[in-house]
Amino acid sequence: MTPLDITDGVVLLSAPTSGDVDRITHLCQDADVARWTTVPSPYRRTDAEGFLVEEADPGWADGTAATWGVREPSTGVLCGTVRVDLVADAEIGFWIGAPSRGRGWATRAARLACASAFAHGVDHVRWKAIVGNEASLRVASKVGFRLEGTVRRLIVQRGEWRDGWIGTLLPHELR
Repeated sequence: MTPLDITDGVVLLSAPTSGDVDRITHLCQDADVARWTTVPSPYRRTDAEGFLVEEADPGWADGTAATWGVREPSTGVLCGTVRVDLVADAEIGFWIGAPSRGRGWATRAARLACASAFAHGVDHVRWKAIVGNEASLRVASKVGFRLEGTVRRLIVQRGEWRDGWIGTLLPHELR
């Protein structure tokens, strides 16, 4: 599958490239990114390189996942990432770096990613978050995800099982 760019005029989603490695590395130093995601901590440049080579690029190449850099459209500066699986039990994941939070960009990026997944034939999208990640819960709710509940030991974060929230979005529920 060829990576495609998507925009709603406020955020731009485009495939992350090797030119984004330093920016990803910098943004993933943020304590909240480490606290609420499964990225390595401490996050090193080699982690960002691995993210591109082992996750982002292969997902596009084999059509199993779409990973985008969330960018400010006028500058193209990467502000975070969003990924949605394009397989049976599709899952979405997203984060926005501290300098760009509070602008609604995570919601916009998640909405665009889900719409793209549905356009590619995905039946539903799952959202998971570590219990307590209220910001992710707000984003999921605004996009239309229905919170299904709390699942004990749902998410493995750096070798430790964490309790998680899980939600589902069906195509007609997308807001």
